Amino acid sequence: MTWERIDQAVAGLRIPELVDWRVGEVFRDARLGAGEYSLLMRATFQAQDRTLREEELRDFHAQVVDAVGAVGTRLRS
Repeated sequence: MTWERIDQAVAGLRIPELVDWRVGEVFRDARLGAGEYSLLMRATFQAQDRTLREEELRDFHAQVVDAVGAVGTRLRS
């Protein structure tokens, strides 16, 4: 999996309030499996005209998780 695929998936959401997303940390450990790594992705949601509601943030978060999962990643448990 490349960052480019993840980046394109998130950009494709076209959520106006999603103003930034980037890699926060890459964790590699043998316990994850050969060639596997864990990626912490930071996302910033911001509206210029209002305070975002908790429900909106939950929805945006779910959209990002779904989009990233659709390109072949999985949430670490």
